[in-house]
Amino acid sequence: MAELNEIQNEINNGLMLKPIGTSNTLTLKRLGIDTQQEYFAYMRSDCHICISEGFEAQARIEAAANGKTIIATLNAIRGELLQPGEASLSESAWKALNAKEGDRISFSHLDPVASMGHVRAKMYGKKLGMPAFREIINDIATGKYANIQLAAFVTACAGDHLDAEEITGLAQAMVEAGEKLDWGAGVVVDKHCVGGMPGNHTTTIVVGTHCRCDRLNHSQNIFPCHHFSCRHSRYDGDDGPGQFEPGSDPPGSE
Repeated sequence: MAELNEIQNEINNGLMLKPIGTSNTLTLKRLGIDTQQEYFAYMRSDCHICISEGFEAQARIEAAANGKTIIATLNAIRGELLQPGEASLSESAWKALNAKEGDRISFSHLDPVASMGHVRAKMYGKKLGMPAFREIINDIATGKYANIQLAAFVTACAGDHLDAEEITGLAQAMVEAGEKLDWGAGVVVDKHCVGGMPGNHTTTIVVGTHCRCDRLNHSQNIFPCHHFSCRHSRYDGDDGPGQFEPGSDPPGSE
């Protein structure tokens, strides 16, 4: 009885902002906020959904509209930029949900990111296997990691914290999570450097050595070089990709 009286008092005093039967959806209003590729959602700080769900600013939440769902970071607005019952999205989120002004949108809690357990284990020096890297990369690819969680993963793996087996597992997990191109038959190699070090001749040595061994593209008589990073402009891309015959020395390899 005491609890019922307390609820009745809240209703009488206008404190219960979500009346019984209120939908867990809001109407979208476009504010034209550009956050580049990151998804943000905007709600009033006194919104009934924020209060009932316990959402706070910078919370990671799921936003659903038009049969699509994204993971967004919540920004709480104090003021009249949004009216009661309204919500907004960053421009990238509008595009991802294919939403229009006036559409209804629902918000819900994001389940804990289980793969962060592997990140924490790595931070304490534990070796990770292929399944762990696969979980982490899949969660990153689907947008479940906040920036601070991404930073934690990069920090845990930086320097010499990964052995050869872990590097292989991480690379394979990234390949599986990304889109793949089928080049058909034959061996395809993409050789590139980190950039910013002109004149180190790394590519010259590697490509020249392989061409001498006649190991690349022997099904065809020509080896297209698109990533040649020597000082010859025709191989840097200024005049388009260069070509040379397998078994011959590329320019600058002497």
